Amino acid sequence: MTRGRLRHRFGLWLGVLMLLSEANQHRSQLMQITELATSDATAYARSIADDSPEQFAGQMREASTAIVSTYGAVAAEGAALFYETQRPRPGSARVAPPAIGEDLAASLGFAFLPMFKPEGYPDPVGSLLSGVAGVIQKFVAAGDRDTLALSAENDSSNGGVSRYARANACAFCRLLSVSEADVSRDTVWHENCHCVTVPWWEDNPLPTDPNAAGWRNAAEASRSELLRLQRELKPDGMRWRNFFKERPDLAVNNRNVARLMRLRLGIQH
Repeated sequence: MTRGRLRHRFGLWLGVLMLLSEANQHRSQLMQITELATSDATAYARSIADDSPEQFAGQMREASTAIVSTYGAVAAEGAALFYETQRPRPGSARVAPPAIGEDLAASLGFAFLPMFKPEGYPDPVGSLLSGVAGVIQKFVAAGDRDTLALSAENDSSNGGVSRYARANACAFCRLLSVSEADVSRDTVWHENCHCVTVPWWEDNPLPTDPNAAGWRNAAEASRSELLRLQRELKPDGMRWRNFFKERPDLAVNNRNVARLMRLRLGIQH
């Protein structure tokens, strides 16, 4: 028995006990991969930043596809190993293909805007490099996240895949980590998100995050505050649809809940 887990003893499967430290270690490994990928991407982007916008875009799209293909595959293999290690009984993970389709092309298009409209940015090159790095990080990390989701979808014994946010994560990620039932290949992730996805089984439940209770309380209190303000501020006789047109900041949605969570948790992002 190692790392506080039960595996196999006297010919019987006893289940496993996943540790939060294992989820955090997997996050660290994924971050190392994405940091290497973004370093390669930004170094190349800086080296061709003096080319015409059209030349830059063509070369950077080609390079980005190669980088996401290479590092995304490494991230996917790491996710497969993590899945198979945590699975209570032997079984193979499903490795997802690199995320190099239309979504990558569209995201790069937005990242390249400082090249085509530099007058709109105080530091065009800095904005360009930041945008490219965010896109590369997101799509390399997709190799990990898609592999875990795909493996869970094809594993009849799996209970799902959940999001774990870092202790210093943004309010949006803290909210989603305590409110999403499960993540899937359709889940939308923001750029530079370092949440990690964790699979679970009946015989290997999710580890307890000591921060989750405080985040959940902050989220519930923020929802209650929005509902209170709605009751107090909506004029009698006004339709709710018209009220929310005037006060979209009081609708109960993730954006507004996260905004109030920032105040409650005393964070800036």
